[in-house]
Amino acid sequence: MDKLIESLSLLGTSEKREFRMFVQRNYGKEDNRTLELLRLLERGEIQRGRAGMKKMYSGEMMNAYHSVRKRLLRQLHRFLVIKRMESDSTESAAIMGLINVAGFYMERNAFELAASMLQQAHEKADKTSRFDLLDNIYYLQIQYAQELGLDVQEVSSQWRINKKQSQMAEKISIAHAMVRRKLHEARLSGKVLNIEEMTHEIFIDFELEEEAQHNVSFMYGICSMIRSAIISSKNYVHFASFVARQYNRLKTSDAFSRSSPLMVLGFRYMVAHAFYRNRKWKEANAMLVEMQESLGTGKGGYINHFFPKYILLKAAVQSYTGDNMGAAIALENGLAAKGIRLSLADKLNMQINLAVYYFQSELFGKASAALLKLNHSDAWIEKKMGKEWRLKKNMIEVIVQYELGNVEWALTKIKSMEKHFSAFLEQPLYQRAGIFMGFIRKLIQEPTEISKSEFSRTVDEANLALPGDREDIQAITFFCWLKSKMIRRPYYEVLLEAVND
Repeated sequence: MDKLIESLSLLGTSEKREFRMFVQRNYGKEDNRTLELLRLLERGEIQRGRAGMKKMYSGEMMNAYHSVRKRLLRQLHRFLVIKRMESDSTESAAIMGLINVAGFYMERNAFELAASMLQQAHEKADKTSRFDLLDNIYYLQIQYAQELGLDVQEVSSQWRINKKQSQMAEKISIAHAMVRRKLHEARLSGKVLNIEEMTHEIFIDFELEEEAQHNVSFMYGICSMIRSAIISSKNYVHFASFVARQYNRLKTSDAFSRSSPLMVLGFRYMVAHAFYRNRKWKEANAMLVEMQESLGTGKGGYINHFFPKYILLKAAVQSYTGDNMGAAIALENGLAAKGIRLSLADKLNMQINLAVYYFQSELFGKASAALLKLNHSDAWIEKKMGKEWRLKKNMIEVIVQYELGNVEWALTKIKSMEKHFSAFLEQPLYQRAGIFMGFIRKLIQEPTEISKSEFSRTVDEANLALPGDREDIQAITFFCWLKSKMIRRPYYEVLLEAVND
């Protein structure tokens, strides 16, 4: 990898223009070679190595050429640092500014002014749970307690509480990262983590107290970890009541007013998604409205992170409540939205869901075309999204091609899937998917058999529902297609009846 070329490629059009001006303004007069290299790189006329050197020098000047490249990379790093500092309009920058001003006043014995600055900094840091900055503030207040007119014991007590909260936040951050890694490995391998053991360990490790449970950042971390485990086990029923209870308690105590918009959006999404998974459409919609309000006032990262999640969830609720084409249009608009940077996973999820909504409207050709736009091999899909995602994609492809009349293709794909996913489908959570594939094979090979009572009894005895309180709405969606063939009724009608009973 060429670090210089790679770094420059990450700049947007306006950023490239700003960097060019930065180099010209700060280095151009005494360093024309650096500016020349930048211009050649921008025009794509130069690459690394000897060929690049010859574009700039008439003789053998490799050392000089490498020196210019290193100099340009250093200048790029300086530009990025300055740009980040200039664009840093976050609370942390404002808090640091207040602390620095307080230090200036204390150096000149203006302690009344310093006390005012530190109090403002404290309020901002406490509101955003910036424990590191609070530590700096308490240190100064303890060091100059007498001059600032503060009770050193009271400030010391606040400092100890902040230390404890900071340590807990660090533990949650580390534990969250470890859980994410385990879940990523589980998703790729198809293994299922034990959610009961995971949640038990979380509460034991963190020893949550009443004060911590009213702290948005703490509870957001806890709920995020539990939700990650829930997604793996599909046990959404208990999580819905849990996360809604945490959200309502924090909202009632006005904790969200002292939290970042990112965490507020995160909580609202978790609650909305949990309601959706439990087919509580009205409650999910209410939370989506709150999400939309937050997105309307958000900026940058908030929009990029939560807009795709919001659109996907909103479209799903629309589809399951009878507005299937509205769901498709929502995803079409989402994929075409300007100013939104979609991640790879966002694009793939939106594209495959769009194919499903076309299919549910019996637009099988458009569904097939939407699947083709995924434009990656199954092996690549599995590497990036995991085995379960590939399995669902393959099942959708089989059903779409069957409806298009490509029966032989569908049968060949089923056989290929049975071979590839053989070990994966032996796991308890995915055994029903294997049984379902067998029924699809039966449908393809013996289409006249599926309307008979014997086949219906076999399906009932297979018990395709998940055990206990668990119910996977995506599994219901697949099963309803099979049922629609058995009873010879439009699939979308059967689906709506099933998810709204």
